Amino acid sequence: MVGRLEVVVDRIFAEAEDGDRVCDICAGIGCDDGLVREDESRYGLVLDRLFAVADERVYGRRRNRKWAGEMAEAAFLHKAMELGLVVSKPWGENSRYDFVVDTGERLLRVQVKSTSCLCGGRYAVAAHGSDPKTGYSAEDIDFLVAHVPPEEAWYVIPVEAFAPHLHLWLYPRGEHAGQYEKYREAWELLGAGVRT
Repeated sequence: MVGRLEVVVDRIFAEAEDGDRVCDICAGIGCDDGLVREDESRYGLVLDRLFAVADERVYGRRRNRKWAGEMAEAAFLHKAMELGLVVSKPWGENSRYDFVVDTGERLLRVQVKSTSCLCGGRYAVAAHGSDPKTGYSAEDIDFLVAHVPPEEAWYVIPVEAFAPHLHLWLYPRGEHAGQYEKYREAWELLGAGVRT
């Protein structure tokens, strides 16, 4: 059994080294440093792949973008509820936003994104929907909330701070004073801590 596991592990890393796990943003801008990681160790990649295989065998599906989006939305909902925010989910999947947050004074449209793509010491976040050439605008959303699971970091970014950019670079490790670092854990922009 151990020999078989070693073969699986070697195969997983061979695929990763061949660029199989390069994130879409990094691939789109020609960066070859952007391996998608659960963490910095080889074991995170192994566990991710093994669980993906298990999901496929048990549930008949693979982890994909849809799954990652659902996980990010679930994490956002948990965090927002923990902070006492009033959150609603639009019915269906035709909205450019994932959630509506009620501040008590207004309704804010929130698009949730997640990234594990570490590229050159920074994390890449797509600031667009299914069309990679059309970024979010103030007509679509009020905030983009980005989750960086490997760093347990959240960014609450007003659309005016990044539109019309299609990609955002986040530096949750503190190695660089990126332009979006002031929005890290800025839940007060969505009304957290404001209600009495």
